[in-house]
Amino acid sequence: MKPHALMALLVLSILVLIGCTGCDSDPNGSTGIDLTGDRNLLCNPEGWSAQEDTYLINDRFGTPHTVDRLKIEEQDNGLIACRLYDSNDFQLDIGNLEITEEHVVMTLQRSGRYAVRITASNEEANPDLSLTSLEDEPSLGKMYFSLGGDA
Repeated sequence: MKPHALMALLVLSILVLIGCTGCDSDPNGSTGIDLTGDRNLLCNPEGWSAQEDTYLINDRFGTPHTVDRLKIEEQDNGLIACRLYDSNDFQLDIGNLEITEEHVVMTLQRSGRYAVRITASNEEANPDLSLTSLEDEPSLGKMYFSLGGDA
């Protein structure tokens, strides 16, 4: 093999190696421990606090409000209710949760359908809940919540 071809092959190999070190080994793009199936955690009495103040939703009168909390609770009839609240405890949206072996989906009346995921970086870390829109044109996009709050 000619020295120029060998050098080009060596440089190309190094570039591929450098490019792949930043790749995520999880094809779902998640890191940490998946806790989504833990119903006690999902329906915890403290609720979930919004991590950002940029999640806006219009109330039934068209007035925009910032989502502050998410409350998920199991009802006596076995259904799981979901509610979004603002910082003044005004209920912004309501819906239900569907839990199967493959996924957890939240369907809200005004805001559409969201995939629910709870993860923690390790066993001692506080878990985070994410809602990822399943709609073609999401009204709220992706939202992140931390465990706890004044629910």
